[in-house]
Amino acid sequence: MKSKNNREKTNRQNTNRQNTNRLNTNRQNNKIKSKKRLNYSSLICKIIAIIVMMAGITVMLGWIFDVPVLKSIIPTWVSMKFITALSFVTCGFLIYLFTLKIENEYLEYISVVVSFTLILLMMVFFVSVLTGISTSIENLFVKEAPGAVKTAGLGVPAIPTMACFILIGLSQLIFLLDNKRKRGLLWIGIPVMILGMVAVVGYIVDRPALYYTWEGFTSMAANTAILFTLIGLSLILLGKNDEIIDNYNN
Repeated sequence: MKSKNNREKTNRQNTNRQNTNRLNTNRQNNKIKSKKRLNYSSLICKIIAIIVMMAGITVMLGWIFDVPVLKSIIPTWVSMKFITALSFVTCGFLIYLFTLKIENEYLEYISVVVSFTLILLMMVFFVSVLTGISTSIENLFVKEAPGAVKTAGLGVPAIPTMACFILIGLSQLIFLLDNKRKRGLLWIGIPVMILGMVAVVGYIVDRPALYYTWEGFTSMAANTAILFTLIGLSLILLGKNDEIIDNYNN
């Protein structure tokens, strides 16, 4: 009887040991998978950030040297405004900083200031469009010639463009001020990506209403729509990385 109890006890211990080993193996495999997903997502976001910055710089050069093909994909389409291009450069820079995960108070301070400035600038433009009062900020660097395609306020971005930049600026502030709320990047990235994709589809199917062509207002440019789609995707990936990082750390 005693021998039988000892065998049962030994079997239970062996079973528990096997279950523990299996659990540890599964956890290790999950960590490896999470690390691979994290690295893959981070790489995509870095590539998107670089594309956004380079595209913004290209459009800015198009305005400075007056090269129409650099300002809009097709001359008969709406051109990306200089202020919009400059804002994309700053957004790409901020997203790239996120992917580096550098803990530097100086860089964080710069990111907060840039994000807040972006939000404030777009809010000023928004009020300007609604009131019809020119801020002259749009003519600070270059001046758009009269008669621009589907452009109500010369040099002024479209209202949906302003909305997207405000959302992007808020996403940066949410992350920088409280990095435990990275989920907010996901929920902000979704509308930004949708707004961009709808406009892209509008240009593909030639439906001006889809790229926000409203009477008395500037339409969203095709290259602007493409970049917002990419930025939205990067924010979604950064937001989803919150779950990936948690799994990896556990």
